[in-house]
Amino acid sequence: MEAIISIMRPFFEDPDKEFGIRELSRITGINHTTVRIRLGRMVSEGLLKTRKSGTYKVYVVEFSKQYLNLKLYYNLEKIRKSGIVEFLEREFDYPVLVVFGSYSKSSDSKGSDIDLCLISDSKRSARKELLDDVFYTNKFGKVLGRGISMHAFTKDEFNAIEEKDPGFANSVANGIVISGELEIL
Repeated sequence: MEAIISIMRPFFEDPDKEFGIRELSRITGINHTTVRIRLGRMVSEGLLKTRKSGTYKVYVVEFSKQYLNLKLYYNLEKIRKSGIVEFLEREFDYPVLVVFGSYSKSSDSKGSDIDLCLISDSKRSARKELLDDVFYTNKFGKVLGRGISMHAFTKDEFNAIEEKDPGFANSVANGIVISGELEIL
């Protein structure tokens, strides 16, 4: 799995870009012959497709179910490895934490942010300045290579949001719960 992820990482980070074999070899630090062999397998598995660009063949994302599933795995692992979940669990006494929006659907691109919804009745959740703190956002934003859009609520506030903005509540409900349990009804 790690061999696939190492080659696919540039495609996950910038799915709109096309890559040549030598460029991928340089980015990944993997021998160009190995890159060529692995790319061939990924084309046959439906993860990538090829096209001619001048005299060279370039590889682009094939937005297949296989690709989207693998990218979702990559996105969730990236969040897990960043330490943000453990940090928020410590600071907010094990809140409900939901990843939603394009990042949770694997439709994110290089400029996309990561939408997180935090629901907690911890006394610290009333201090939203912790979430707005530039150090906090930059710390995990730098690790993840993306901006983080944090939406924090107490349980009562989130229940009120369900009434006021059902579209937002629906987006959160269709996200991926990575900590706690999201109660809708």
